[in-house]
Amino acid sequence: MARVNPESSGLRQRRSDGGVRGVTCLPSVFDQVDCFAVKQNVEYFEAVTGIETENSYQVLGAVQGRPVFGPVAAQESSGFLARMCCGNRRPWIIRLGPKDPVLVVKRPFRWALQEVEVYGNEGLLLGTVKRSWRGWPLQRNFLIKDQNGELQLQIACPFLSFGWNFTVEDLDGAELGRISKKLSLSAKGIAQELFTDADNFGCEFSARLSPACKALLLGAVFLIDFCFFEDNEVQHQQGRRRR
Repeated sequence: MARVNPESSGLRQRRSDGGVRGVTCLPSVFDQVDCFAVKQNVEYFEAVTGIETENSYQVLGAVQGRPVFGPVAAQESSGFLARMCCGNRRPWIIRLGPKDPVLVVKRPFRWALQEVEVYGNEGLLLGTVKRSWRGWPLQRNFLIKDQNGELQLQIACPFLSFGWNFTVEDLDGAELGRISKKLSLSAKGIAQELFTDADNFGCEFSARLSPACKALLLGAVFLIDFCFFEDNEVQHQQGRRRR
């Protein structure tokens, strides 16, 4: 796993003896939430010019359809040259929260098997989300590991599946949740006052998951967005018009 430069990012790869179950560096509301709704903000400069800009999102958390967290801004930090040269593979850091982020998601540069590292608000490494070799490149599978590198969850999206529904599974293959590009009915219910279009992510999961696993699933949403949907659709549309 790539290490974080503490001087450049302010993050530390501290590890707790209690594993993900002992993590206390997340807001207490993470104990309760069973759903996140994530909306990418419209980048008007990019829409007009086709030049990649830093992404920004709004994140809303809920318990049984009742909003209890957010909306909280999540902002990408990346270099201009990285956005121009690496496109959707660019390295970045996304911070959830304005000044003192409650969650930090760091993505190192990877050409093939993309991954992110997720940190709590005290700089504690919670774990990683990485694309799996299994089925690559046709299948869209990911592995979620804790801070000690032990496998906790897996995300599966077979090549022949309908739509962009990523199933969250335990190690035995039992379904625990889902990440969807189109919001499900329950996710729409918690976000209807904030999100006005259908081009959003819904992430639903068992409330019994540990807070760290929930945070890792939120990190997985950002990674999935960049892997499969951040290909500068504006430029492709402009190219089709010119042809």
